[in-house]
Formats: sequence, structure tokens, C-alpha cells
Amino acid sequence: MVTVGSIHGGEAMNVIHEEVRMNGTFRSLSNDDLLRVKRRIEEIATGVATANQCEASLSYPIPEFPPTINAESAWGEIEPGGPDQGQPTHFIPRRNRFLVRIVIPRGFDKKELMWTLTTRGKTERAYATLKRDYFIDDIVIMNNSGAGGAGGGRPDTIGNKSPVLKVDGEKSQVAKIGQAVPLTAFASDDGKPRPRAMPMPLTEAARAARGTPNSATGLRLSWFVYRGAGKVTFDPSQIEVREDYRDGTNSPWSAGWRTPATPPDGKWVSRVTFSEPGTYVLRCLAHDGGLMTSEDVTFVVSR
Repeated sequence: MVTVGSIHGGEAMNVIHEEVRMNGTFRSLSNDDLLRVKRRIEEIATGVATANQCEASLSYPIPEFPPTINAESAWGEIEPGGPDQGQPTHFIPRRNRFLVRIVIPRGFDKKELMWTLTTRGKTERAYATLKRDYFIDDIVIMNNSGAGGAGGGRPDTIGNKSPVLKVDGEKSQVAKIGQAVPLTAFASDDGKPRPRAMPMPLTEAARAARGTPNSATGLRLSWFVYRGAGKVTFDPSQIEVREDYRDGTNSPWSAGWRTPATPPDGKWVSRVTFSEPGTYVLRCLAHDGGLMTSEDVTFVVSR
């Protein structure tokens, strides 16, 4: 899918400007198709420009993100403690911080936890320990989520508490393929940190100088797929939960993004539709830009 999100070329309506700049994105379901689309865009842009005695140049200021991958080996294995400890099976690009918690046994001390995941013939491993260097508290979470600003440590994060979240309905439900299932959640927050929008696009030098991530703040709520292999569609489309810095995306890390107003009574209403049978876990995430609260709902989907 190719999207042209903006076209800029001069200011006067009766003068043809010597240069026009077009910005957009393109997406695909595989790395091979991503390269093919990229090549065709370059060929078409160059061909059209040449036919009109002009020149065309293309640049890609943001690195390519790989397509979403659902792990072939389901949840992989986490040891010690058994293979399934609540980890996700649906993976999206970029960082998705602080979404997995593992309860370790008594006496873990200096041992090491290892998550092994194999997909498309490639095995990856993640490790966790109780070393003091890796200690995480709310300050660390807020600064790494972006609430502390580009340099971290904004004063309005002091005393912040996680949002209060309540998902309406049963935690285990059934659904049919193509059925639009309502999702209702209630969320509230303490007003910390104060709501602020992301600044407009930074220069490359400014991006490189950031000590910590930066994001918009203010109470927001999103549903996303935590487990499940089939295509899932949300209506309305949800605010991204990954660190997507691309301009023009519905992401709290995107330049100029502002947290939408909280709905009346703190009630968020969405619908979800499943395309394939199976068991899915949907996660509802209430986030104030620094701290978060989540609840999961399991759906068994049939034809």
C-alpha cells in the first residue's frame, strides 16, 4: 500500500514552483514485496520526471520497518518455570516496552531467565536477571516511555500514578468470523504528567542528541493483538502502542501528535472483527504517556 500524505510546491496559486516535494509511506506484507515496491516507486518517479524534462530524487529519512510477524512456535519457551508464562505471540515492529511480566520462583537470586523464540527458521533469545544494574522503577519506566521528555526527568512526572482501567464484560468470550464485537473500557487518570503534544519534526542532529525517548502525554487507550495469528481489525483504528516515530502516523511518538480528548465519562467504545478462527488475546492498554495499566480479554473465534 502506497500513501502520499502531503504535497508541497510553492505558495502562490498562479505560479508554477520549480520544485515540488511529496511525502508518504509504503507498506507490504513481506520484505521481498517491500523491496519490489520501493524499486517500482523509484522507476515510476524517475520515468515521469524524465518524460517531462525534469529531475526526480528520492530519500528515505526513516529506516524501513519489517512486517508484523506471528511466531510459528507460538509463545516459544521461557525457562525456568515452563514454556508458557503469558508472553505474547503477536509481534509488531519497533519497541514495545514493559508489556511482559514474569513471576520468578523464590530463591531465583543470581539465576538467569531465558526466552527462546524461533520463527522463519531463525532463533532469538532474550535474557533477564535480578542484577541491580537492571533495576526498574516508575521513574525508569516513565523516562523510557517518553513522559520525561527528550532529556528525561520532567518535574510533572513526579508522583505520577498508573491510570485506572476497567474493561467491561467477561474476560473470556466467543465470536464468529466477520462478526463485529463491541469492546468497552473505562479509564481515568490523576492528570500527571500534564498533557502535552509532541513537538514538530526535529532535525537529524536534534534526533541524535536525545538522551531518552520523547512522546506526547495525556490519558489514552488502545486495543491491540497480544496473541493470535489471524488478521484482526479494530474500529475505529487504534492509537499505536509501539514507538513509531514516522511523521503523520497515529502514534504518540510521531511529530506533532496530540492526545485526543478523553471521551465522556471516561468510556472508550470500539469494535473488533476477526478474519480467521482460533484463540486470540486482545490487550487493552490505558497509558498516560509515562505509566500504563492493561487488561486482557480472550476470544475463541469460530466460523
